[in-house]
Amino acid sequence: ARQGGGAGGVRRPYLEEQEYQFSLATSGQQFGVAALGALNLVGCLYLGNLLASPYIAGKTLVGLLGFVQTIYPALVAYAVAFVAVPVARFFKVKADNAKIEARNRDRASWAYALQKAGGEVQRKLMGAKKLGTKVKVIGKDDIDYSSRESATDQELKDWDKKFGSGS
Repeated sequence: ARQGGGAGGVRRPYLEEQEYQFSLATSGQQFGVAALGALNLVGCLYLGNLLASPYIAGKTLVGLLGFVQTIYPALVAYAVAFVAVPVARFFKVKADNAKIEARNRDRASWAYALQKAGGEVQRKLMGAKKLGTKVKVIGKDDIDYSSRESATDQELKDWDKKFGSGS
């Protein structure tokens, strides 16, 4: 979240959520990845056509071609995932950013309403602000447990304080 630095450097009186970026890559890099994914899918389809040809269908290939025939389903799964995962993430980020934008609009409208509110609301806000800034300093008397001593030793000391040491 950020305060102030909204669009155009305008200072805002509320915290504004930042939207998610899909990627830090440049548009050229993103285009290259998309082209690689498309080429990968086309290559898998072409390889699938070759492996399904009547000359090869039903035969077990040996060597490198046999290995390629064996891992072909994994190659297709990889090619589909290479494209599907970023596409799904793109739509998820887009939906999340729409929710963030709506929350930021709500914050802006509430901040505006508070600024335009009458003297009674301003007086209540100032009172709440004074109450919220009081900080309690924790002293030794406020501590119930410390990791410096074992729990058993601390309980024995508490017992001695409450009921006397008996010596």
